[in-house]
Amino acid sequence: MKNLVIVLALFLGLNTFSQQFEKTDDFYITEIDSTTRREYWDKFPHENQNLPIFLKDKDNNTILELSVNLMSYDETSVHVLNTNNFNNIKQVVRITTSHTACCSTLISHYLCITTNGNVIKLPQLENSHCDGPEPWIEYIFPNQKNGQKNKIIMAESIYNPENNSTTSTLQKTLTWNGNNFQTEAIKNSVAIR
Repeated sequence: MKNLVIVLALFLGLNTFSQQFEKTDDFYITEIDSTTRREYWDKFPHENQNLPIFLKDKDNNTILELSVNLMSYDETSVHVLNTNNFNNIKQVVRITTSHTACCSTLISHYLCITTNGNVIKLPQLENSHCDGPEPWIEYIFPNQKNGQKNKIIMAESIYNPENNSTTSTLQKTLTWNGNNFQTEAIKNSVAIR
């Protein structure tokens, strides 16, 4: 129960960074059908293979292929962030896949959709929770709290349950010039609020 309280507090504390991502009907994740699931378990543990799932748009076009392992796979969600502080980018799509084994892991994929429909994939982020507060890595986009025009900030946040606070530090920035990103690593972490 204590771990659940810590996870919920961490999620609520960090939710200020992602509060503008919203559910959408513009994209969906394909399901793994029952026949494929049955075949997977019939072959287990001899063929412990990953299965593909796909992000598709409302016109049924495949945007991204993901790979999941049914041993730990829980679910995948899709949220979008419409943006107005990005030159030539109209929205960001976040695809989050959750896995549970001995620890809980969230793998987040971010896609920037340009005004002419091109898709730019950002490096995926992986956050795990095992036995207490652990660092949480997240992108902060231009029109979110602490965001900067034409920049994506990668921040690491740590929740402190003793005083119910979250400390965030800047890890690196991705600067957008209208065509591509330039990554800048931060030599000394900078605290953000």
